[in-house]
Amino acid sequence: MSKAKGSSTGDDTETLESRKNTTLSAIFGQNTPLAEEENKKPVKVPPPPMYVNVHTLTKGMVFGLSDLFFDNQPSMALVSNGAECVSISKKLFMEHASHAFVTRIREDIYPYPSEEELQQSMENQMVWDFHRRQVVTHVVQDIKCDPPPRNESHVTSRGSALGLI
Repeated sequence: MSKAKGSSTGDDTETLESRKNTTLSAIFGQNTPLAEEENKKPVKVPPPPMYVNVHTLTKGMVFGLSDLFFDNQPSMALVSNGAECVSISKKLFMEHASHAFVTRIREDIYPYPSEEELQQSMENQMVWDFHRRQVVTHVVQDIKCDPPPRNESHVTSRGSALGLI
């Protein structure tokens, strides 16, 4: 016996209730049976990707050819802040570029650091930023907690300052 859509049996009611609990759990975070089951399983969320500014391109520069001339180049992404970029396939470029042009391009292109070097550079920068923030915070706290003594001069009745000649 097949069930048609919209027929109501005990199984359908249980399924609807289960769906309602799932939806309520997702929307309101209520302690429904499904939400309690989900809370038992730890969910690992991958960290967001981090980007490192390796090089800033200016007008007329090329990007993405370093792997044609150097081995073991890291994967790179070009982020354009509104600049117009012309994209040409590497295969098409190499087929149609003159030998003189490829030689000139080769002189202008340098290898990018390895992923390990980029990682180390990023870690060094993060350590430095953390240290700098701590030092600034401590200096500001020291200034607020222990202000420098004020150089007050005591004035006599005749208006001359004590201790000054």
